[in-house]
Amino acid sequence: MLMLYHDLKHYPLIYAQSNEQDRRTVKDILINGNERAVSYFVYEDQQNDKFADVKMVEKSMDMFGAMGSGSQGNVGNIPSSDVPIYGNEQSKQLYFINAGACKIESQKIYYNGQVRSEDATIDSKFLSLKEMINRKCVTEEGTEIGTIKDFVIDPVQKKIKGLKLSEGFWERLTGKGIKFLPAETVIKWSPDPLIVKEEAKNQLLDNEQQLE
Repeated sequence: MLMLYHDLKHYPLIYAQSNEQDRRTVKDILINGNERAVSYFVYEDQQNDKFADVKMVEKSMDMFGAMGSGSQGNVGNIPSSDVPIYGNEQSKQLYFINAGACKIESQKIYYNGQVRSEDATIDSKFLSLKEMINRKCVTEEGTEIGTIKDFVIDPVQKKIKGLKLSEGFWERLTGKGIKFLPAETVIKWSPDPLIVKEEAKNQLLDNEQQLE
């Protein structure tokens, strides 16, 4: 069953071995645009979080230790972005959880392993769904087909299946004019605007179930 990004963000993020005592709130979801895959769940907490000095279980997350060093880590195949995702905050810290270590069920997100904190700046090669909301969506030839209002996610495969688009202000108020676009039509996820194939304007769907 498919679900929207904004709905998934309301699921509590729970450390699976804590008897559901250790709960977090999802601040953002990061994707690998090249594969349309959900890569990381992000939450925010005080800098003295108990996970601050613990290494991640997933080796793929070692790249975060090289931020600012010029190392490419394991992200060579992830499309680049010129869009800044997060700015520094004096008393807050971002924490990253590999989506591969997560299981989504019963309206909760469970994760195993440990989490390592980093500075409140992340590699711009990861794309923030939060930052892409309200971006324009245009075809290769510049035809605007809508504004991104949400993303449709397959919670089992952890894949972006589609984009929820609105044609304008009145449509957002009335709920009319909302369309869904298959994610495979996207050519370039960033920077603004998001670019899709020219034929995408003829592939708009009336509801998210049609993306399955």
